[in-house]
Amino acid sequence: GVGKSTTSVNIALSLANIGLKVALFDADIYGPSIPTMLGYKNVPPTSIDGKTFEPFMECGIASMSIGSMVKEDTALIWRGAKACGAIEQLLTQTNWGNIDVMVIDMPPGTGDIQITLSQKIAFRGAVIVSTPQDIALIDAIKGINLYNKIGVPILGVVENMSYHICQKCGYREDIFGHNGAKETAIKYNVDFLGEIPLCYDIRLNSDEGTPIVISNPNSPHTKAYENVAKRIKEKEMNNRLGNVLAEVKAYVIITFGLLLYTLGWIVFLIPNNMVGGGVTGISAILLYAFNIPVSASFFVINLVLLLIALKVLGKAFGAKTVYAIIYEVVPPLIPDVFIQEIAISNGKLLCAIFGGVCAGLGIGISFSQGGSTGGTDIVALMIVKYRNVSAGRVILLL
Repeated sequence: GVGKSTTSVNIALSLANIGLKVALFDADIYGPSIPTMLGYKNVPPTSIDGKTFEPFMECGIASMSIGSMVKEDTALIWRGAKACGAIEQLLTQTNWGNIDVMVIDMPPGTGDIQITLSQKIAFRGAVIVSTPQDIALIDAIKGINLYNKIGVPILGVVENMSYHICQKCGYREDIFGHNGAKETAIKYNVDFLGEIPLCYDIRLNSDEGTPIVISNPNSPHTKAYENVAKRIKEKEMNNRLGNVLAEVKAYVIITFGLLLYTLGWIVFLIPNNMVGGGVTGISAILLYAFNIPVSASFFVINLVLLLIALKVLGKAFGAKTVYAIIYEVVPPLIPDVFIQEIAISNGKLLCAIFGGVCAGLGIGISFSQGGSTGGTDIVALMIVKYRNVSAGRVILLL
């Protein structure tokens, strides 16, 4: 009841107005209202190949809703699994074409559909919509906490029905209170995207299938939606830039780890101490970027490099050196891999990488190189987690 669908439609249209190719998907399976707002109520979808649906192309954006497949007064009495399956099928079996952004109008709450879609789709971000009143903000806060827990970036909070301007006298009245959503955004350290007024024209045009962004493009209400859309685009672009920088940083770490690894094999008297940081870094990045288990990447990397080293060093230095390397490298892998799994899987990526690099440089106190590498990771992880000390200070200390 806070106006998520109205906000979704007008923000989608505003994103189209600033030059993006936009799709709008109605995931509110129990109360689909997008067909009404975009003017194709009671119009069934079409299919060219009999396997996939063609999206509706109303108001310059592509859209799809289960509301176009059922009668307006039909109640869908579906349990969570069936509802999620229907939403996923409709989403994946629609020919969306070449689009820049998809706006998904979510159902209210923090239930199965939100969780299922977040697992199936790499969301760029979530926009939280709320009125200023305390009752609505309780649910908004739950939404913020949900998306934080499942790893979806919060693009910001929109305060809908923020205020009302009397059309006769111009008096402003804060019917639902004021600044509630803005204060909540500040409290939970997310961006405040803007205010949308409570206005008769917004409601009327939504009911008639002619959203205000299309029917009255010069109105102050349209400008309010467009300002929110511009902030969403800027926020998403900043997030994308941050992801690129994170990837560059990851490649730098991998390169540094490989250099350590190479140096470790050259100075083969302490092979595993020198290469420990490299293995840790590579394994952490593979988990972080491709969700490859550390146990798999750790063993494969070591096995490949061990075979290369045995072949090269065996010819150069003879059997005794080969046996020494096997003794130095293989036994520590067994405890080390499980320790690394624990440390890296707990999300302390940099802690695990630099912990391994430090141990790789010889800051371990154990004769087992695997023990020193993994031990440094675990100590660093525990200090960061339970004493709230920055990873940089911990690594410097160790």
